Amino acid sequence: MRRVQAPLAFMLIELPPCYQGLDRHLLATADMKLQSLEDAARHVLAETMVGGSWFDALETLMSAMGTLGGGIARIVPPDMFSLPTSGVAEVVRAVETGRAPPITHRTQISPGPRDGFVCDQMDVYRAARSRDPFYQDFLIPYGLAYQTSAFLDMTDAGAVNLITFKPPESGGFAAEDLTTFALVLPYLRAAAMTCRGSLRAEARRCALSFERGGDPVIHLGHDGRVLETSPGVEDALAPLMWISSFRLRAASSADQRRLDDALRTALEARKPSLVSFTTIDHAASFRLLVVPVLGQAQEVFHATAAVATVLDASRTSRLDRATMELLARSAGLTPRESEVAHIVADGASPSIAAERMEISIETVRLHLKAAFRKLGVHSQTELALLAHRLTVH
Repeated sequence: MRRVQAPLAFMLIELPPCYQGLDRHLLATADMKLQSLEDAARHVLAETMVGGSWFDALETLMSAMGTLGGGIARIVPPDMFSLPTSGVAEVVRAVETGRAPPITHRTQISPGPRDGFVCDQMDVYRAARSRDPFYQDFLIPYGLAYQTSAFLDMTDAGAVNLITFKPPESGGFAAEDLTTFALVLPYLRAAAMTCRGSLRAEARRCALSFERGGDPVIHLGHDGRVLETSPGVEDALAPLMWISSFRLRAASSADQRRLDDALRTALEARKPSLVSFTTIDHAASFRLLVVPVLGQAQEVFHATAAVATVLDASRTSRLDRATMELLARSAGLTPRESEVAHIVADGASPSIAAERMEISIETVRLHLKAAFRKLGVHSQTELALLAHRLTVH
């Protein structure tokens, strides 16, 4: 009796309907997660394009990635400059305040532009991490057991990376996680480049407003380091001040304290500051106006955080709207506060300002009070002196 072979089609095994439904459900869930991740990455790019906040956009991104938290960071051992999300903010504060083992090159995960996302579970990093005190004695006890990193952008002081963390109980990052994350990396790299370009453009705009008037300009980083100078700065500063090791140095300890106060006002309080320097015999003098540059993550992108301009003490200038708009923008004044401040700084009384703006005198005083606070002045006289660049301390 001849044996008949069953057709191949009948030998295929089909999944039971219940498993087919599960398979479709898993695919649908994966598609939803990918869509959520892409939406979050698009949101990061959109925020940077309009000068919005990194913080909320990064929080949404970390949630979509299923991580504990993370942020953007530029790590130059032993220093770390970062914009962290809430999930890792405490850890970052501990690093910034010296309550952590030092960051070393062994600590770093340093992906290149072609690497996509890499993680510390890879063989190339695992052995070094197992011997690293920063990782073993600090990150893990804080619950940051697993890390991924991806290259975003390059500055002249190192790479900017996106860093994310997962807790010990998560089991870490799977290979498919890294593949999925890489799909939205172009959005995040575009966001980083957009942010760096915007910071540079804002600093350039701020500097040009002074350079057009013939005033030499100094670009300052978030920590007061001199990043760039325009021609003629050294001659304008001498003999009262000079630049040494990328820092502004004053000829006397008293002047150095006043200089440091002015820099702190601009870089930390984010308010314009103007201080005068004069030799004992009054043979040389100038004023140094330090104006904060608007923007986020300046320390991460090694960007200009403030512009200092050297003003000739013998030269006065007419108050114009461009000057007032620069001060108002750097201090975060509202349009109404800026308009009131401009009118009053030009010599008009609050009552005249109220008449011109067709608002009540009480409203003018409220706007003026807010402008004083943001600009760091205490009276109409100080406002006028600041705006006209004639302050003498």
